[in-house]
Parts: sequence; structure tokens; C-alpha cells
Amino acid sequence: MDKIQTFLKFLSTKYNLRAHSGNSFWNLELNIGIKDREYSIKSLRNIEDVIIFSQKMSVTSKEMFCPYPWDDKIKLIPALEELLSNHHKQKHLCYLIYHEDNPVGLFYLWDFTKKKNLIIPELGEGLADSYHGKGLGGLSLDILTSIAKIEDCNAVELTTDLKNETAKNLYISRGYNKIGIIKNPLEVDQTKSFDELKTASKVREEYYFAKIFKNRENVFNYLKEKMKKQNELFSS
Repeated sequence: MDKIQTFLKFLSTKYNLRAHSGNSFWNLELNIGIKDREYSIKSLRNIEDVIIFSQKMSVTSKEMFCPYPWDDKIKLIPALEELLSNHHKQKHLCYLIYHEDNPVGLFYLWDFTKKKNLIIPELGEGLADSYHGKGLGGLSLDILTSIAKIEDCNAVELTTDLKNETAKNLYISRGYNKIGIIKNPLEVDQTKSFDELKTASKVREEYYFAKIFKNRENVFNYLKEKMKKQNELFSS
């Protein structure tokens, strides 16, 4: 069974998968029914839909989900162009959620590059305010976690704001373990080098979670070392 078929079989056991197309995770499209609504999940194709999605988030949601400088178009557009380029190169993997052709969610795995013989992409997900509480956060998490495992990653890492109890409880319910609290640069691609991250103008403490699939001891040591270095970097 190929990767896509393995993924679709898993997804069908948890969700009402109504249609699908695409021959890789980087050009995938899914139609899924949840709570009497039908949603489309589509691989990233343009940055305009990401901008439209960002305009559906409140100030609070933008503060909670801030991988990019949503309100600074001068910085946002090149950052999203880089995201699209990295998706096409299969370094990153990014999807949008659509409801009635409107983009209402963004979720991604950053960086499938091997580091210290480990592949540990970073997961992120955000939703338009009116689509919270509809099961889409769990759907996004399940999709990305499943893909990472099928792609033979060692683990998936993620962070979330200390005030975001809903997200924290979701991650724990899906088998993610808390590694600790990490000082995280905001509005930047966090997979960049430490020298590049040092230029971030915004930093905050966040919960640091991971779901480990294999090589548990090596992964745990790598994540603890990363957390220590990052905390030291932003303490100075």
C-alpha cells in the first residue's frame, strides 16, 4: 500500500472522507464532512488565499497563531512567498481549509530536513474565529501527525501559548508530550538558523510539545538541547 492509500485508510476510520485527489501529500485535496458541514482541504497553491484567511482572524487569534506578521504586508508577502516556495520544494508542507470556497484555516509542517540524523518537522495550525469549536483543530492535527508518521519522521514538535488551554488539552489528547517551556520567536519561520532567529522582534514563553514515533531517546535529547539553546538565546 502506497503512502497516500495508507493515509486515506487512516483518515477514513476517523472522519467522513467524501472525496480525494492527488498523488502526493504536496498536491493533495480532500473533501471531508464534519457536523453537517463539508470542508475542502487543499495543498497550498497561492499566497492570496492565506492573506484572505488571515483577515478572518481577530486580534486575539492573530496573537495566539503568529507564525507570520499578519498585519505587516511589507514583511508578510515575502514571508508567504518563501512558504509557497518551500512547499513546492517539499521542504515544508502546507494546507488550507475551505468552507464554501472561503479559506478558513491554515495548517502546516515546517521543515522535513534531516538534522543530527533526525527528521522532526514543526507543526502549526490556525483557524478563523467563527470556525473554532467545530472539530477542525483536531482534524488538522490528525492529518499532519499521520502524514509525518507515514513520511517516516522521527517526531513532530509544536508550541502553543501558555494561555491556550484548549490547544494544550487537544495536543495531550492526541498523545503529544510536554517537553517543557520554550522561549519562542514570533512572526518568523522558526526552522531558520539561530543567527536568523536572533533578529526576531517578538518573543514569548510557550509550551513545547512533541509526539515521538521512533528513536525516542535521541529525539528527546535533541529537543531538550534545542529548548535549552533557544531559552539561552532569548535570555540575553
